[in-house]
Amino acid sequence: MFAGNCSSLSEKMREYIINQHKNYSIWALVETHERDSKSTFFKNLGYKSCINEAKSTSDFGSHGGEIVACKQHMDTTHIKPEIWNIIRSISPTDIRVSAMIVTINNTQFIVAAVYLNVGEEFSSNNIAIVQQLAMLQNILNLPLLALGDYNIDSYDMKMSGLLTAHNLNILGMPGGPSVRLGSRKTDYIIYSTCLKCIFKCINRVHKIPFGPHFGYRITLWGDSNITGTRIHIPYSLPMKKFEVHCESLSTEDKDQKMHQAKQEAQVILARQKEKTGYAILGTPPVEVIIDKKIPECIKGSSKAVGEQLALNALTTELYIPIIAQIDKNEYRHYIGRSQFPLLVIDSKQHRGVPDFISKEDIINKVAIVRNAVLNIISSDFNNHPKDYKTRGKFTRFIESNFFVRNENCEFARKVVADYMKDEEWVMLHTMLQQYRPRLTILKPQILERIDKLTKTLTMHAAYATQKRGQNT
Repeated sequence: MFAGNCSSLSEKMREYIINQHKNYSIWALVETHERDSKSTFFKNLGYKSCINEAKSTSDFGSHGGEIVACKQHMDTTHIKPEIWNIIRSISPTDIRVSAMIVTINNTQFIVAAVYLNVGEEFSSNNIAIVQQLAMLQNILNLPLLALGDYNIDSYDMKMSGLLTAHNLNILGMPGGPSVRLGSRKTDYIIYSTCLKCIFKCINRVHKIPFGPHFGYRITLWGDSNITGTRIHIPYSLPMKKFEVHCESLSTEDKDQKMHQAKQEAQVILARQKEKTGYAILGTPPVEVIIDKKIPECIKGSSKAVGEQLALNALTTELYIPIIAQIDKNEYRHYIGRSQFPLLVIDSKQHRGVPDFISKEDIINKVAIVRNAVLNIISSDFNNHPKDYKTRGKFTRFIESNFFVRNENCEFARKVVADYMKDEEWVMLHTMLQQYRPRLTILKPQILERIDKLTKTLTMHAAYATQKRGQNT
């Protein structure tokens, strides 16, 4: 990754990018004075770019201009215009941020280029620009890696407390001052705390066609385990299994199951009340307990209503898995609604397709996975079920490229199992049928290939069944 204040996207700078584009997968440039947000310069070099136009001024022609450009082969996503509109409507100043969502080895984060106004230090405009970064991070719920020229010394920024509230840190660039013949460090990285282990090394680049700032080459670890805090969301209740088993039960059996679920819920909540004083799962927020603005009488009545709601919700969440004959050890995955929020530390990894994935990304991924699956099925792979090395490679490939929501790992394991079962093929076939309506935006040729894959899987399932019958 290359980052720096290039002073202008001049002809010399463009020539430098052309000569160096093979050495950098990501460019984060500020003060480009680029006024054309639809410029094809980076696209012609094989990049996807996000360009924030420079602001026109009466004195100097233009101010700012931020660009983030990523190689087209990388798993990147543009931020939806609606999100920028939300930030623009809240922020009192113009947006001085350009950003894209980058995914490296299933780890997803925001890469941003930022430029603060020179000579203003902690003015209301500069504070608003820093808050734009925080808003972007909070709206997308992703870690942030923001590079740029902040025009505020790194020590002053750190001591200001602006970043602490948003769980952001500063990483200074090596080699002393950010500009030649200067004394301040104004070029640095603002990053989310969970990204602290992603930086491999940072080197200053001296041979550059711009000044007075230096350029920086930043190398990231591709396999870092990035973690962050999130709210635990229970699994969807197994309604299909519930409906199947519920049909065969009498009214008395249903009432008995409901009574069983209510008893179990009461036992669970009674244990919780011994720990926290509330018959509600989870830990009550401190603000609820110590808030003096809420009278004790209201707290008491609210507590009773909340405990009754928690009991009713937990009873239902246990009743459905009991009838669906789910393993008792798995109940914990389905409960948690209408309880205190449960915060967990989890990997900030890419899960499934975001709602704003581009058409181009879908086409590329579908084509890649379709070819891989067809090649595996049509080859003699199935004649060597003990080839664990090959199977492992294919599993990792599918896990990183196939993107049916939250089922990619299970899909890979099913496809490369030693001996396929009928229900496994049926599930795979069903998944493709369910997924196909989402692909109506694709070209007819791609849809034909996906339909061919579905037919191939169906024929192979029949063949496998017949072969097992002969062996028996």
